[in-house]
Amino acid sequence: MNRCLKMLINIEKWEDRWGAQIQAQAKKLDIEGVMQALDGHQMRIMICGKDANLDEFVDYLYDFFISINVRVEELEPFIKERDFRGIFRVL
Repeated sequence: MNRCLKMLINIEKWEDRWGAQIQAQAKKLDIEGVMQALDGHQMRIMICGKDANLDEFVDYLYDFFISINVRVEELEPFIKERDFRGIFRVL
């Protein structure tokens, strides 16, 4: 079954190479969605995928964010309203 999650993170400085790493892991796990910078130091990540793959990707994100000292402010399910066209985008 497919699920969707929305994550809000707080980060002081973002490096482009991190987006590429996250995008590669999303592709490997067949996760679709978008990661987008908001105002200030916040980024929104919206992801959809199969249950097990989504759980593995969220675990990866938590471990990755801990390693670069990023705080996850919010993680909640959402109903998919947008079509991500089967890929993970970094905006």
